[in-house]
Amino acid sequence: MVRNFLIVSCRANGDRVAGQIDIRGVTKRFGAKTVVDALDLQVEDGEFLSLLGPSGCGKSTTLRMIAGLEQPSEGRVWLNEIDITDLPPHKRSVNTVFQSYALFPHLNVAANIAYALKLRRVDRSKIANQVSEALEMVQMTDYADHTPRQLSGGQQQRVALARAIVARPNVLLLDEPLSALDLKLRQAMRLELKRLHQRLGITFVYVTHDQGEALTMSDRVAVMHEGKILQLDKPEVLYERPATRYVASFIGDANLMNAVVAQVDGSKVTLKIGDGELSAISATGLATGADVTVSVRPQRIQLLQQGSGPAGVILELTYLGDMVSALVRLNGTDQHLNVLRLNIDRGHPFGELKPGDPIRLGWDAEAAQVLVQ
Repeated sequence: MVRNFLIVSCRANGDRVAGQIDIRGVTKRFGAKTVVDALDLQVEDGEFLSLLGPSGCGKSTTLRMIAGLEQPSEGRVWLNEIDITDLPPHKRSVNTVFQSYALFPHLNVAANIAYALKLRRVDRSKIANQVSEALEMVQMTDYADHTPRQLSGGQQQRVALARAIVARPNVLLLDEPLSALDLKLRQAMRLELKRLHQRLGITFVYVTHDQGEALTMSDRVAVMHEGKILQLDKPEVLYERPATRYVASFIGDANLMNAVVAQVDGSKVTLKIGDGELSAISATGLATGADVTVSVRPQRIQLLQQGSGPAGVILELTYLGDMVSALVRLNGTDQHLNVLRLNIDRGHPFGELKPGDPIRLGWDAEAAQVLVQ
């Protein structure tokens, strides 16, 4: 069982230092390969920002350039309006929690946490108090004399967090710190990390490929692909209003449909999809007759017996425990859509519908988003 952190502030009131990061035109190449491509990013003081994307998208390299573990090929990194691009890692008020935790196996828990303070030549009389405070924050006080090999993965992760925050950095960088934990522990630690961030008030930059981690913990999320940021927004905006096909498909489940613009009325457009028409929202200037892609989340689609929406046929109904999924094929196309309903009682959420039944699709205009690419 995972216990909640007992979190206390690591700074006195008014004693917290700022942690604003500016990444300006940063490119990173390894040989002929460009891993980060002309990246501009500002992380606000005290923000929890996640860099989200698949392996190889450049998110960890970006984090390492903030930490000083990699040097940009081009561009500059700023912390609180001070250019830190050429500073070595130990001269930046930035600490990193790695995926592997990187604990010293020959040192006990207290010594691992104290190591960062000794590097900074903190007075010995203060080290014991700061280590004790950090251990209390992560509920590891009883394990001060243990070595890393005597700890579970979750306990090692807490020690790594304590070591990172004991030196009171401006910014805490976290490089997929939960990926080695099992599912239940990961879910519990998401909440603990968010609580820790809220109490400490320092800037967190979090790297992950897990959209659930990014959406549940972050103030903003930057979706990265091939070294670029495709969209940077609050989690709810990314989910409800993805800007591109890639973001729509990467953040949650999305139905992406080919459509033709039939009518434009400000930000509301009428789309011809298959043999029917439905409305959607678009923030871009679209012309009648344009070919577009529309994104609709599975839980926002209605299956109707009649209406003006596109016609289809139910191919499968799949029981998923708390949800039931309907797979629908649009008539006259090779497009397949997923429709989800909560299984909230003993009745079937799709009523009497069964595989082979014809249906019409429907949704509210606000539920659908026309994508720019």
